[in-house]
Amino acid sequence: MTGRNEDLLAAIDFIKARPSGGPQPVGLLGSSMGGFVSLLVASRREEIRAVAAWATPFGFNELRDAITSSSDGIIREGFFDDAQQYSAAAFVPGVKNLLIIHGDRDEIVPLHHAERLYNSAREPRQLEIINGGDHSIIDPRLREKAIALSLGWFKKYLVPLFSP
Repeated sequence: MTGRNEDLLAAIDFIKARPSGGPQPVGLLGSSMGGFVSLLVASRREEIRAVAAWATPFGFNELRDAITSSSDGIIREGFFDDAQQYSAAAFVPGVKNLLIIHGDRDEIVPLHHAERLYNSAREPRQLEIINGGDHSIIDPRLREKAIALSLGWFKKYLVPLFSP
């Protein structure tokens, strides 16, 4: 988790350092662990003005078996030790403009994680349940819906900041 957090911060700093980067606001879209890292980083960086989090866990302890079996050994025990130091309950309230998208058939992250994220978030926030959606929202129709919702969220909370 710590390494992924540092990687995302470095990517944001790289973009901001480019001539076209400047002081523009940033939006993040992350799925699953990427959603968790996006929320963590967004809570700490003022320029991140909107987040769309798909199939994002509230925490990782209860997901240990599902994550290790679905990751083909990529996720090791050290990941869970590292993840213990990050509490969504502590950082999610610091996230601005949070959209949570979660499939009701997510086989890895149960729906109550999305509900806990939503209940921890400040306004404006939105929870969209994708009926029939699995963890990766693999069905093309459902994925298009999730993309459209995310794009609409970013247009609502980022585009006005770019207007004169």
